[in-house]
Amino acid sequence: SMGNSMGNVREYFDLYEKYPKLTGEFIWDFKDQGLLANNSSGKQYWAYGGDFGDVPNSGNVNCNGVVDALRNPHPGFYEVKHCYRPVHVESFDWTTGVATVSNGFLFTDLRTLDGADWMAVDGSGQETSRGALGGLALAPGGTKAFALKGFVGESVTIRFRRNGNVLAWDSFTKPFVPKPLQTSQTSQT
Repeated sequence: SMGNSMGNVREYFDLYEKYPKLTGEFIWDFKDQGLLANNSSGKQYWAYGGDFGDVPNSGNVNCNGVVDALRNPHPGFYEVKHCYRPVHVESFDWTTGVATVSNGFLFTDLRTLDGADWMAVDGSGQETSRGALGGLALAPGGTKAFALKGFVGESVTIRFRRNGNVLAWDSFTKPFVPKPLQTSQTSQT
């Protein structure tokens, strides 16, 4: 995950889904391996290769994790979490309010989750409706349609929880459909 290499993780996952035998995009360092040091002004910073006068060194290769040395997420962390999610909503039908959910687990039924909920908002971000997905029984590798009862909104987020934490989520925004332009015709003679 050195530099911005996690920036294309979604594109890699698109390829993995298209070509199941393809592998790659490995995260070699989950956590930055910096050491807390003081600069000449006494200010603390995370030191790494070369900061100790060591020559040759590996430069910033030790600070290339998904989280920093204190385990605070780097920006790419959230992209990785989203791509690695074992449960995902493949599609959402705006006409019927039906979400199609896929279980990406190889051996685990979704009944092992604490639950799933959804929340919809309008165009200004105000909550318009919310609910829970019932009947999470879904075999490994399976797909199932869930109706979001009472759904009203312009955007919806569906979250799956395990042990009180959000394990996976997907969000959908209603496609913009422009209204026909109203014009007034005036005739000049």
